Amino acid sequence: NHADGVKRRRESPMYRLAKRMAWAGPGFVRPLACLVVCVVLSGCASLDMARMVPDTSAGPSRKIPLRVRVAEVTADQKSRFGGPALIDGAGMQGAVVAALLRSGIFPGVSAKEGDVDLVVSVLSQDQKDLSITHYTARMLVAYKFVAKDGRTLWSETYDTTASSTALGGASRTLEAREGAVRENLAAMIQGVKARWPAQ
Repeated sequence: NHADGVKRRRESPMYRLAKRMAWAGPGFVRPLACLVVCVVLSGCASLDMARMVPDTSAGPSRKIPLRVRVAEVTADQKSRFGGPALIDGAGMQGAVVAALLRSGIFPGVSAKEGDVDLVVSVLSQDQKDLSITHYTARMLVAYKFVAKDGRTLWSETYDTTASSTALGGASRTLEAREGAVRENLAAMIQGVKARWPAQ
């Protein structure tokens, strides 16, 4: 009968869940909505190429008369929705090209052709010293210049970190991630200046 039907509906799991949510009221709904918005905002943030290119004008100058082709970069780690922004292979390749062009060490740098190839592998991207107001990003990258005959002309691996205390969580993560890339590229350029083999 009708009374039995009403009783069964009130005992169903969906009815009990709806009753608990109605009892929680706006106090339940508003924090949940804020959480969703925060996740979406952090997932939409992306790295800025201009902020990843180091200023390497200071220090000893070095001119190497070779054009460089930056090969496709290997970067296995991918950004996840709601997680920290990580640089991908295409982004790192573009940053390497821009950084080497700005350094002025080589007469030409591109992703298409050159006298030597630069092979870049992003080995890891992680974090350390994570807190509510502080974020430190870490990056490990291997660089290798290879001649057309297959000889390795120069190779180094750099482990760099960068930190941020920016007010917003997404901004803090981005600044640290971009800084880790920038510091890594700066270390590579200084290494080339200092340790490229004599011609």
